[in-house]
Formats: sequence, C-alpha cells, structure tokens
Amino acid sequence: MSPTWPKPVTSLSDDAALQARLSFVLEHPDMSPWLKTAVRSMLARASGDVLNDLEILNDIARLRHALSVQAAGQGAPETPREPAAETRPLSLIH
Repeated sequence: MSPTWPKPVTSLSDDAALQARLSFVLEHPDMSPWLKTAVRSMLARASGDVLNDLEILNDIARLRHALSVQAAGQGAPETPREPAAETRPLSLIH
C-alpha cells in the first residue's frame, strides 16, 4: 500500500503538518529524485525566495508544456495563465 498525502492543515500552531508533508515527499518511493532534491534545497532558503522561484518555474513549466502539446499536434493547448499581480514574483513585477 502506498503512502497517502497527510491530512489537511487545520492549525499553524506547530510544524507537524509541514513535517508530515516533508516526510511524505522525501520517503515516498514514487516521488522523483528531482522533487526530493528540490525539497531538500528549499529548506535551506528563505520561504519568500522559494515562493518567488516557484512562480517563475511554474510559468516556464506551463509554457513548455503548452508548446510541447501543440508541437505534438494534440490540439490547441490552454493558454498559460498570467499570475495575479499580488502573487507574481518580484522579478516579474514591473
């Protein structure tokens, strides 16, 4: 039986929810080595910097996927969404 995702977060009074998610990802046999490395690296960085980087990575990954779907002739891909101004990483705000 494969592990299941931890229960929803109901309180931020301790870090048990974070620890459960970290353990889930790092110990799950089907999680990619890339994700495990990213999670370990994330822990050494400021959380705001990580969130900014994730927004940029998300934008690039969505565009890359849309272009690969289009190139494979699988129909018109969904146009990648533009992040809301308040969630855009600082490097993307003009």
